[in-house]
Amino acid sequence: MVAIGGFGAFLLRDPLAITLTIIALGLGILVSPAVVGASRALFDTIVPGFPVWAASACALIFVGVFLPKQKRNA
Repeated sequence: MVAIGGFGAFLLRDPLAITLTIIALGLGILVSPAVVGASRALFDTIVPGFPVWAASACALIFVGVFLPKQKRNA
């Protein structure tokens, strides 16, 4: 969800599509603790789940830098 939401946020031109991808991006960060916790319970370590979500979260910096600027109507 982070990859789709992140890249969609700056590759798309439609404001509605950008909003939907940013919502998907937020939902991806929201579910990450549950996924890491489930992988901890399943594998008895956070190693499988944590690096994937950590790398995805670092992608947010990249996405934020390239997020398109919105023009204001005066």
